[in-house]
Amino acid sequence: MTAHFIPPAPVAPTRENLSARLQDLHAIIATRHPEIHRIALATYDADTDMLKTFINSTYGQSEPFTRYETRLSQVPSLLRLARSGEKRILQNLPDNIADNARPHSSWLISAGFHSSYTVPIFHGDHFVGFLFFDANRANAFTDEVLRYLDLVGYLAAQMYLSGLVAVRTLIGTVEVARSLTRIRDIETGHHLDRIAHYTRIITRGLADIAELDDEFIEHVFLFAPLHDIGKIGVPDSILQKPGPLTAEERKVMQGHVELGVTVFDRMIQDIGLAGDRAVTIMRNIIAYHHEALDGSGYPYGLSGEQIPLEARIVAIADVFDALTSERPYKPRWPNEAAFAELSAMAERGKLDTDCVRAFLLNTALVEETQARFAENLNPAF
Repeated sequence: MTAHFIPPAPVAPTRENLSARLQDLHAIIATRHPEIHRIALATYDADTDMLKTFINSTYGQSEPFTRYETRLSQVPSLLRLARSGEKRILQNLPDNIADNARPHSSWLISAGFHSSYTVPIFHGDHFVGFLFFDANRANAFTDEVLRYLDLVGYLAAQMYLSGLVAVRTLIGTVEVARSLTRIRDIETGHHLDRIAHYTRIITRGLADIAELDDEFIEHVFLFAPLHDIGKIGVPDSILQKPGPLTAEERKVMQGHVELGVTVFDRMIQDIGLAGDRAVTIMRNIIAYHHEALDGSGYPYGLSGEQIPLEARIVAIADVFDALTSERPYKPRWPNEAAFAELSAMAERGKLDTDCVRAFLLNTALVEETQARFAENLNPAF
């Protein structure tokens, strides 16, 4: 019997996403200092050393600087700020940026920005990102302007940190629950890392046609590994069964989705985060990643656009990693066979065609991910 339908929540309710809040803050700044045409926040992942564009508010540019990442260690000027905690003022960008500058600096010049103020952000003693203020004229950052921006910059940083703490609390709570069960023996760390990076390949490939922002891309990346949290309630005898499941066992296994939603909703109620965009994305991933576009999925039998994009993306990452990983009940598939199966499933109306295309157009990145997070995998390139 089809489970009770839980409607997918909208991805960005009201002004609850960080991008919208930053735009509101920028509008306030512009009433006093209209020369500040851009505020941007880049987030830092210490585990990978990656500095990534995250949210921005940019005036006068049809193409903001987005969907970019680089290793912090490869940007000496920013690395110094991250280590020292010092702020940086560049009053005349053309005089301070070399002709062979990195993409971000080159974009600033081409976009007509003339001065910049960079503020490192810390959570306790840990560096977590940068806040950038950019102006459309030289020498814009006077002492008066800096005093004002330090105040509003503090507000922007706290806004980001509150979201960061909330996200880390969610992830940490789920990971603790997972660690207390045998699911950790099956869904290993590298498996979860691969799932996350596969979703990033898809979201970045879809970004233009689906108009995805960096905030959405980052949240899908962070939450994708938590898609099967409901498996904490599935008996080991089913999770680790070496042969095919019986009809009754399959029913129990499929029940992990609704259990995951129940656990997540209770968690959100206890933490008090209902309505946040990140919460919505994470819930949609947990609830709908086993749905199929033709309505044949479970547990709600959704079809087409009823299935949130984030769930359609995670479904492809999950299917591919399952196919190319050895499981108690099956051997590993070679990559080419798995790629062909994704295409076939898209043609049969099971998987999202655009998402599959974005994945298959980046097979080199897929193989890099497998090599980086190999775990009894040995992918056949």
